[in-house]
Amino acid sequence: MGGHAGSEEFRQIWATRPVHAPGHRTKTLDHPETGTLRLNCDVLLVPEDDQEVVLITADPGSPAARTLHRLARQAA
Repeated sequence: MGGHAGSEEFRQIWATRPVHAPGHRTKTLDHPETGTLRLNCDVLLVPEDDQEVVLITADPGSPAARTLHRLARQAA
């Protein structure tokens, strides 16, 4: 399944169908270790490359942002 075959986190996010059309959405991800995360999902079109870029972020200072920082430190 392409480059995401080894990433359970990516599969979970992809299952929420983050790529539809450009714009901003809010997604809820149920992480197996940390619980529910409320995330921002922004879709940007790159028409010259016929691609879409999906940015998944958390509001600064939010519980989700703190959780993402903690997960990033654990992965390092």
